[in-house]
Amino acid sequence: MCQNNSMRKIILFFKYVLLFKLALLSRVLLFFKRQPRKIEKVLIIQLAKLGDMVCTTPLFRAVKQNYPRASLTVIGNALNEELLSGNTDVDQYVVFEGFSNTLKQIRQGHFDVGIVVTPGFLQLGLLCLTPIQKIITPRVVDRKSPYESLFYKMLSSFVTKVPHHFFGYAPREYLRLLEPIGIESLDTAKHLAFSEGAKQKVDKFLSQHNSSAKPLVVMSPSAGNKIKQWPAERFAELAEKLKSTHGAHIVVIGTQRDEVEVKTMFSSLQNNTDITNTLSQFSIDELKALVARTDLFISADTGPIYIAEAFGVPTVDIIGPVDERVQPPRGETHMVVYDKDRKNAELFIMDARTFDPVEARRQVEVISVGEVYNASEFLLKK
Repeated sequence: MCQNNSMRKIILFFKYVLLFKLALLSRVLLFFKRQPRKIEKVLIIQLAKLGDMVCTTPLFRAVKQNYPRASLTVIGNALNEELLSGNTDVDQYVVFEGFSNTLKQIRQGHFDVGIVVTPGFLQLGLLCLTPIQKIITPRVVDRKSPYESLFYKMLSSFVTKVPHHFFGYAPREYLRLLEPIGIESLDTAKHLAFSEGAKQKVDKFLSQHNSSAKPLVVMSPSAGNKIKQWPAERFAELAEKLKSTHGAHIVVIGTQRDEVEVKTMFSSLQNNTDITNTLSQFSIDELKALVARTDLFISADTGPIYIAEAFGVPTVDIIGPVDERVQPPRGETHMVVYDKDRKNAELFIMDARTFDPVEARRQVEVISVGEVYNASEFLLKK
């Protein structure tokens, strides 16, 4: 088994070396060409998860506001295709389905500008193997990022680099990537939409389960990165408290991968508390429609909480080991709960790899039900 792993690593290394040489040759050949006179076709690559894609939507709006006639294409994973469905700022979405197939589609697109949102040799290598003359990629400053490999740094020398401040607010840092094409924006508002069919399904669901006189509170007891999860038993206690003090209608969301956390939450309920379990019932499109109708959204720092932010829904973000400055929702209707006595956060947008797992879990588990309840009650009263 160890020999097989070692062999795979060696093969992967030589593949990267070959990709680097080809991409470097392509960039050298184009390096002295003029920049595009017109910006008619823009490509943005964001291969990160759901929450990161929501935080990238301000770029799409800024591109369309400044170049309304330009066509905007986004490359990302399959899940985010449904997330961005209905977003009028995006003209085309390309699902990343392997290097060769995606490279072919990029070449056929004849783009004037290509933008890499988060550092990655794969993404940058893709663009450098195409005739795109203007390629923009981030350069992390203030602290090292494990996402900037040696090959990435070398290849980025032949494209336009824009500083991304490690401790800066991520949506604002992403917007800096547009400055080389003449766009300067401070508007970090997120933008999503949902279909009429999704709205109708959610309307029917709420009419069957909810009284309009009750505040609708949606909870997500799981998280994409499991180390950020607040204990499911505490979500149960919080739900019971909000139910008894505010008469809240509690709806629990989750996909099949969240089944363990959702079941644990429900098995921890006392006094036969009536809350609604929607595990695996809603698509992403329908989830957007549900969240948009919500009075309060509570979860760890995970993708759906950014959907809530995009629709102006008040949120309580149990950020645990996440740095409070970098990405969590901001504003008067958004509360973050974390250990204010901690020395340093453990997880960052530009580094979610090098952390102490014991300390990261401690920073989650130290957060009490009372702290989250107080933040929730403040927003419900407001």
